[in-house]
Parts: sequence; structure tokens; C-alpha cells
Amino acid sequence: MADPKILFYEDPLTDNASFFRRSAHLGCDAPWLRVLMRDGHDVRMLVHERFLPVTRKVGIPRHAVITVSEDELVNRLWNPHADVNTLLHRHFDPLSAEAVEELADSLDRPAALATRALLADAVKKALEDFKPDIIVTWCPAPHLRVVFPDALILHKETSIFSRTPFPLTYTLDPRGFHFWSVPAQPTEPASTSDQATIAATLELRSALALAHDLQDKPFLEIDDQIRNYQSSLLVIGHENGSFFFDASCSYRSQVHQLLDVLENAPQHWAVIASEHPDCRRMTQAEKEFIKERYPNFIPIPEALSPLCSGQMLARRVDRIAAVSSSVGLHAFFWGKPLHALGHSHLNRFAAGQGVGSLTEAPRQNAFTDENAAWWAFHYSYPNSLAEKPGWLSSHLRTKLDHWQAQGVVGYFAKPIADVDEMQSRLLERSVKTLRTHLGPPLGLSAVPDQLDFTNAAWFGSGWAGAETNGDIVYRWTTSREAELILPLPVGCDVLVTIQVGTHGGCAGQAAELRLGDLILAAQQVGLDGAARLTAHLSKTLIVDPATRLVVQAQEVAPPSEGAAPLALISTFITIEAAPPLPSRPAIATHAPPRHSVLIPTLNGRETLEVVLHDLLSRIPDGVEVVVSDNHSEDGTWEFINGLRDERLTVLQPPERVDYASNADWAYLHARGEWLGHLGDDDQILSSRFAVVDHVASHSDAEMIYANRIRYYWPNFMASELANTLDGATFSDTVILMEGDDVARRSINSGNVRHTGAVILHRNLIRRVRDAMGGRFMAQRLAEYVSYRVAAGLSAGVAFVNRPIVVIGRHDKSIGTSMHHDTGAGTAYGTDLEENIGSHHPGTGFHFLGQQPFSFEAALAAASTLTPRIGPCPIDYALWRERVIADLGNQVAKGRISPDAAAGIQAAGDAALAEAIQSQTASPHLIGTPVPIEPSWGWRERISGRRIGATSITEVGDWFENVFAGRQATSSLSYKLSRDAIVDWVDS
Repeated sequence: MADPKILFYEDPLTDNASFFRRSAHLGCDAPWLRVLMRDGHDVRMLVHERFLPVTRKVGIPRHAVITVSEDELVNRLWNPHADVNTLLHRHFDPLSAEAVEELADSLDRPAALATRALLADAVKKALEDFKPDIIVTWCPAPHLRVVFPDALILHKETSIFSRTPFPLTYTLDPRGFHFWSVPAQPTEPASTSDQATIAATLELRSALALAHDLQDKPFLEIDDQIRNYQSSLLVIGHENGSFFFDASCSYRSQVHQLLDVLENAPQHWAVIASEHPDCRRMTQAEKEFIKERYPNFIPIPEALSPLCSGQMLARRVDRIAAVSSSVGLHAFFWGKPLHALGHSHLNRFAAGQGVGSLTEAPRQNAFTDENAAWWAFHYSYPNSLAEKPGWLSSHLRTKLDHWQAQGVVGYFAKPIADVDEMQSRLLERSVKTLRTHLGPPLGLSAVPDQLDFTNAAWFGSGWAGAETNGDIVYRWTTSREAELILPLPVGCDVLVTIQVGTHGGCAGQAAELRLGDLILAAQQVGLDGAARLTAHLSKTLIVDPATRLVVQAQEVAPPSEGAAPLALISTFITIEAAPPLPSRPAIATHAPPRHSVLIPTLNGRETLEVVLHDLLSRIPDGVEVVVSDNHSEDGTWEFINGLRDERLTVLQPPERVDYASNADWAYLHARGEWLGHLGDDDQILSSRFAVVDHVASHSDAEMIYANRIRYYWPNFMASELANTLDGATFSDTVILMEGDDVARRSINSGNVRHTGAVILHRNLIRRVRDAMGGRFMAQRLAEYVSYRVAAGLSAGVAFVNRPIVVIGRHDKSIGTSMHHDTGAGTAYGTDLEENIGSHHPGTGFHFLGQQPFSFEAALAAASTLTPRIGPCPIDYALWRERVIADLGNQVAKGRISPDAAAGIQAAGDAALAEAIQSQTASPHLIGTPVPIEPSWGWRERISGRRIGATSITEVGDWFENVFAGRQATSSLSYKLSRDAIVDWVDS
């Protein structure tokens, strides 16, 4: 057949009195029209006569433009300013142009029928003898189906990506718009089983995420606000007066939609409002009024309004609400739950329908990777591909043939184009935007717009612009720290080499390369030549493909104004594959475990040889055990690497760090949903995981405090306690409390729950990191801060008065050595003065707490939490009473002299006097509650008596065997209480 004739039908009608609202579509269609004309097609564009100057502006030849006069069209309508497109969209099935029967009695049915007839007559007259085979339209066009019943009518609309910096894509649907479209029809497939297309979609997600993570974050202001809330919801603004919005919902405007969401969303959700970029109508006064009424409302900052803020925020929020929007498609693409607020193409795949779904139990979208692959590669046309000479002509001819032979059946069965070319086109704009924003990377592929990050690095903050000296390109640092952004491959070891040199006027510098708080490489840089910082990054370090390293110099002391101490020679940055460091393989990355058990250790071979084999025998499959060895000197590294168990992951920080940093290292690399760490002299109980799962399924707790058995190892330094158990009382009651209440009470407690008996959800750990500047375990203060902060940020806390761990007391335990003397941990690499915080040599503690750093940790936690949950009062008098009692206990045991105790108390009294005098009564419970619960336990266990077991392993076996029936989770009962008396502090 001859080349098909093609018509671009640009809506010649007014819509809500906005006469030129459609003129932007002429610019969108012009490149397609021109390329089709170059390929030999007879192509026309039909517009209202007032749009003629616009067609010339966008480069459409005059002979290709057909105009409709106002006399022929607008003045003959019953209402020239009616929502004509909404009227037609609601009343007619675009595929057949038949009127919808259920609207037969509608009051506006006569207007709909008359409008269709008027438009059909006007189109006939305007086109004269031009009979198109293919019609592209942005609006409902049942009159076109009447005039051209055999034509392929393609309804065009922006698709899954539609605004910078994302690639521009469109859909061409032969059925219609929104609830008429192919994706909205349950009878039509909207998924693919082609594995190559699915794999390409997953790669596309990863590459797009990486490309935009590498840019400076333009949304830090919003990030800072939403991290104070339990969840975040993005409400997508729509274009008021558009039939896409008006015909798909009952809201009068995007503001009414927002108010309805705010009225129904939980108050502990941050509700972010993104206005449509073409319809930003909320005034500052309106935003302030809404904010006053709904404190959880977060408007988009004015500086971000011109950007595609909705699409850029889609990955950063927890869920999305929309009526009809490409951002709704973004929700599907990034796997975010979507709440459909109207009736459109989104509803078929959304997690919930209407505002009522906001408070329903959390559900995932019905959308799958197979659906995402279909939408991205079968239904989305990259604009750059359609503009490619020859491609669109061939493609439309193929689609016309299919339409004439089979209609809509199987129309979207195959990808629009070759998957590799599609993927390249979808990435093209992102790469260009990235390069425009950050400049050309180092070592990028010779193909300009290929997203190949081999040997690539970008300059982040802290660098001046690039300069050249002959063939050498370099940059000066402008501050003490300068950031490098490296797209490193996740799951691989890499070797990074960076060449640095000093300014000619500097005597020299000490340069460091850091990842977070970890020093990866350090080198002195002199005037005699450049130095190379070489770092081997193991795959355990690369947890984010947009890895940000910092080059750090000494204090900036430039020789002259404007000079800086380091220069980076850009041509000498290399990133190459490296042989993996000795390590046990982690659990397969595609299947994150439900539970992670973490063990930070230093010189722990003696205890690990006892507990680790037994621990691995107690855990079920799918539980991850992460051991982080802090560069031990007793063969620990060799021992744990020799254990052949796929559930075991072995880590090592780049250098020896303090206990808190080593524990934080383990948390950073663990992948489980529920996480908790042990000492290397502790042992878990097998029932631990069932207890956690039961509590998680019966509450919204994100933090679980359980009980423990405490066992003194046979070689314990106090021989009278060796091979004994501490007294304990257990019950089957689980008490559920609000996190902020728990945090306020914990601030005034001298201790925190034993580490092995505390379990946290990984989302809570993430929020703690955000609140504490990137760390979960606060340096030096460790869990004494992080557990308190976690409680304050958690949705709920559960207290389970049932043991899930055997806590070991060994000579090398940090807690043990603090109660002994400052030198007790020296043989095990624990420096109490430097790493723990004792300020009184010979005592192991100071006036402000049973633990030397406990009071300092309480102050740090209160400072972190107060802006988020309100006042966390410190009861200084309570601290003084507790410490005086503890001092008396230490004197009675002969560990310090009465004179020393008196001196410590006098110093403490002086330090606390002003604070005690100024403190006011707290409206909240504070202090250390005491349990009043029915007891059950061990008749065999008498505190201070030796037991019939000779190891921590036997203690665990004995308890599980004797009390297995009472450990059944079915016996747990739950009680909600804000003021319950709970013994959650170990005495």
C-alpha cells in the first residue's frame, strides 16, 4: 500500500475558557510531523485559526496546516466555554464512538450528542478531500471515529517519564484516554513474560537511580522535614480544568484534593504537596493557612516549583496519591504503593482506591516487574526515538497493518523497538542532564551519551572549576574537605587510585581518603611530586552505587588568598577491579534475610570458638550472622574465615576502630529486616526468632526489648560468681508502649537493656542514622545513645518479659571491665580511658553514672530527640542519688576507698548543683519502673549458686529443653499501656 496519510488533530476547542491551553501540544507534535514529512508521508495538522502563528513558530510548513475558523466551530456551541473534552470523554467510548448507555438519562446527554455532530461536520468541511489513515490526537475525539471509522486513531499523552531531567516519553493508545485506555481494560494484557525486557527494566531502574543520585540533592529541605515523621506521602497536583482531571474525579481543584488527603491521612505521616508545573495556583498565604491547620503538610519549596518535583520526589517518599499523572506511573516504576484518588488508568494497578485506603493496612501495588517492563518498553515511546529519521514512519505503518488485521488485540504484545536501543534512548537525557550538572566525568566511555561508569568519577562539593596546564586537567580544593562521587559496582571489590599534589607555595600536606568516618588511605604530599592515594574497597563497603568519598587535607592555610592546599589531577583517577579480600560469601543478595544477628569482636577467638559453632546450629536457614572483626591479633580473623557456612558473613573495617564504630560497621552491612547485636561472649536462644516474628505480627513495634539469662563464664575474674546465673523473673506478657514515652523514661535510666536482648527494624535504624548524622552506633557512646534515640523515633516499643539470649559475663566483657578497674580490658584491646570514657583512674567509673559514659549518653540522646518528640527531661537529682548509692556499694566491696568516694561525690555535687536547682518537675514518667507480673522460672536456679552446666552452650540447651513448652509463642499475651510498670532496666 502507499504511504499512509497522517493527521495531527490539535484540539481546536476552548476548555475552561483557557483558549490557548492546548498550544503547547503543537510544539510536542511538530518534530514528529517534520520527520514524517521528510520520510515522504502526506501529513497535515488541524488547528484553530488562532493557532496559526504558533504553527509557524514551531516550524510547521504552511501547506501542512489546516485551520478551523471560529465561525465554523466555537460560536456554534451551546456554551463556548464548556468543558467539551470532559463531556466527550465521559459520554463516548473512543474505540467505537458509541454513546455510553448508562449515561442515557444524563442531563448533559443532548449537549454531548450535539457537540459530537457539530465537530464531525466541522472536521469534514475543514479536511475536504484529505482522508487520513492515521490520526494522532491529544483529546477525546469520538467525532473522528464517526468521520473516519477505518482510521487508526492514536491518543497521545505523556507517559512514564515526561519532564527534565527524566527522558521524555509518550503513549500512543488506540483505545482512548485514562479509563478507556488499554492499561485500564482488564481484558487487555498489560504485562510481559519476556525475560530480556524484564531484565532491561530492572537495569533501567538501577541506572536512572544512579544517574540522579550522583547529582547534588536538590531536595534536602524536604528530606530534613519528612525524616521527623513515621511515613511520607506525596500528593500529586493536577492541572485544574483539564478533562484528565475533571472527568476522572470529583475534586474541583488540586487544592481540594490536597485538603481531602490531609483530612484523612494519619497525623504522623508527612504529606508533601506537589503542584502541577503548568498549574501552580496555591498562594503563599494559602500554603500557610493549610500548614497552620495541618502541621504535617509540607509544600514544595518555591525554588523547586519549576522542576519536575513530583517525579524527582517519587523515589524519596514512602507512598504516592494521585488521580491521573505520570508521577503515578513513577510510583509503579519505583515500586511505591499508590493510592488512586479518582478513576483513571492508574486504578487497575494501585494499592488502594480513594482517600479511605490511606488508613488501610499497608499493601503493595498490584503492579509487578512484568507490568513495569510492559509499561516502559511496550507502551512508552522515547521522544528521541520517534524523532529518528525513518523509524516512526516504519513503526506506524506496522501498527496500521496490525490494526486493520486484528484491531487492538495483541497491539502491545511486543516491545516498541529493540530493547537495547530503547534503553539507550531512555537514558540519554538523564546522562546529558547529569553531565551538564556535574561536568564531564573522568574516564567516561568514548560514546558521549553511553551510561558506562567504568573508571568514572565526578567532582562534588569542595572543588573549584577545572583548569588546564598543557595536557593536564586539574582542580583545586576550596575547603579542607572535597567530595568525589564514584559510581562503583555494588557487589564487587574495586581499587581506587587518586593522584594529589600540593599548591606550589605550600610546604606539604597530609592527605586522607575517607568513606564516612573510615580512613581508606593516607599519604604525606610534598613539593617533590604528586602522591597517590590508593584504596582497596571491598564489596562490603560499596552499599550504594553512588559512593561518595572525601579527600581531606590538614587545616587550610593557603600561601596566598584564593589558594588551596590540594590539587586533584583528574587524568590520574583510576577505578579498576580488584581481587576480593579474604571473606566468607554473604547470603545471596536477591533474597534479604528476615533476621540478622551481628557480632562485633576484638580478640574474641577464645569465646567465639565456644559460641559461634553453637550459634550457627541454633539458627534456622535464612538468618544472617554478621561478624565484624576489629583487626584482632589472636587469630580471630583466621578462625571465623575458616567456618564454612553460607549464612555467615565476615567483615573487617579498614582499620582498628573503637567498639561503637565496629558495631556500626556491622549494622551498616547487615541486610536483615530485624537486627540485633551480641557480644562475642553471648549466646542466642533458638526461640528468639519466633518471639520476634510473633511480636512483629501482633503490633506496630519497631523496637523489641526482651529479657535475658545472665551467665558468668567459668573463668570469670570473681571466682565466687564463676559458673552461676543472675536471678530473673519472667512472664508471658508483652507490654506495648509508645516510643516517645519510652524514650523519656529511658533518659533517666543509668543503663540500657542488654544488647543481645534488643531487636530493631531496619527502617528504624535508618531513621536513627538520619537523626544522628549518618551513624547508628554513636561513637564512644554506642548503644547507650542509639537505643534511647531509637525508642523516641519508633512507631512503638514492645517489652517482652521472656529471655531470647544468654548474656555472658567474661573477663573481657566491656561491662565487666568497667566494674573491675581501668586496666581490666587492656589485654583484650579495650582502653576504658579512651574508648569507654572513664575519667577516674583505678575506679573504672566516675560520678555521673554506674557506666562512666551513661550520663553523657543521656544528655546526647535528649538533645537529639527533643526537636522530634518534645522535652526529654533529665532528672539530675535522680542521677545523683543513684550514683551516691553506687559509690557506697563500691566502697563496701573494697574497690575504692572512702576518701576516694568522698572526693568523687564532692566533685559531682559541685557539677550538678546548678542543674538540680534549676530543674522542674516532669509531666512524664521518669526513673526506673519495677515489674509487677506473675512469675515463672527455674526452680533449679538460685542466685549465687553453681549450676549443673559448665558452659554458656549448656545453659542455652538446658533452658530451651526444660522450658520449651513455656517458650511457645502462642502463650504470649499483649497489653497496651502508657503508664505500665515495666522492668526494662537491668539492676
